[in-house]
Amino acid sequence: MKGKTLTYLWASLLLIPSCSFLAPQQAPVATVAPAPAAGEQQEQALVYQSFSTETLFSLLAAELAAARRQYDITLANYLREAQATKDLGVIKRAARLAQYFRAHKQSLAMGQLWLTQAPKDIEANSIVTTAYIELRQPLQALNYAEKILGLINPQNPSAHNRAAITETIANYSRKADTLTQQTLIERYQQLIEQYPNYHTIKVGLSTLYSAKNDTAKAYQLIQEVLQNNRHYLPAIIQEINLLQASKQIERAIDKLKIYLEEAPASSTHRLRLLYARLLTQTDIHAAYTEFTRLSEQSPKQLDIKLSRALIALELKKRQEAEQLLHELLKLQYRPNTIHFYLGNLAEFDKRYTTALEHYLAIKGGDDYIAAHSRAARIMATTGKLKQAQ
Repeated sequence: MKGKTLTYLWASLLLIPSCSFLAPQQAPVATVAPAPAAGEQQEQALVYQSFSTETLFSLLAAELAAARRQYDITLANYLREAQATKDLGVIKRAARLAQYFRAHKQSLAMGQLWLTQAPKDIEANSIVTTAYIELRQPLQALNYAEKILGLINPQNPSAHNRAAITETIANYSRKADTLTQQTLIERYQQLIEQYPNYHTIKVGLSTLYSAKNDTAKAYQLIQEVLQNNRHYLPAIIQEINLLQASKQIERAIDKLKIYLEEAPASSTHRLRLLYARLLTQTDIHAAYTEFTRLSEQSPKQLDIKLSRALIALELKKRQEAEQLLHELLKLQYRPNTIHFYLGNLAEFDKRYTTALEHYLAIKGGDDYIAAHSRAARIMATTGKLKQAQ
């Protein structure tokens, strides 16, 4: 059966043109721009190319390796053949694979190789931009983000989503050096003049001002955005973050209540999560209610379940907290953290054997030293008790 499968794959590979076979559906990577819309950018016509036998075997081996989840082989083969053949279909596949597997340097190289053949391709520019962001080179990333802004059609419904890459660059630049931040600020100011309708650029500039502790300018920019689009979610979140940073928690909560009443359904979940987190600073019981609701609505979001468990602990709802923590441990979500809290619960209830098991199961992380100190204390205490008996 295996021989027949290989024969079929080999025959299929020989019959299909290079670009159509080697550019299958793109892997779902959030940071890659979506496929071009009609009237914005058209896919290049298929180019039929003859490959050597060695190249065909290498690419077939790459696809078979992917089916077997041997992704290192898949990526290595495609990277090698992209450089060797300069075939656009192979280059695209290699670039998308490199980004999907977070091989940032290789993603950058393949994106740039793609651009040598298609300099106005939005996806290629997006891949290079994202690679530079991940490599903490925001000024280089902005060079390509500017190209994207010039390529997209502002009348297209997806234009704002494409322009959001500028906000991502700003978010990744919060800890950049002073000179880089100042250069970014100056360039963002120019971009706002050039593209005044893209709210995301103003939100990005607000983020940069916030990183420099210039809260007044950051807040002013966000108000300008919200005056034009009251329901623009990134601006709402930035406004709440700025209020929180300036210790105006009650004002932030009041604004969130209003936004929640007006927000479209697509924004409600994120706003409720932000609202619940703010409530932990003012009303722990209300926060518990919100986190319980969110956890029940989105049971697969394990970070919310953990927050619910920790608030339950704070409110001495110990049985519920322990149940939630065990559910998280079963899913292997942050096991070191979960073991630590379960150890705490067991130790409090004087279930020392169980507590010891949890503490000793912690293999690293921030709780490692504390957990093993507690384990040592339990062993010393139980040893003394045995001697006394």
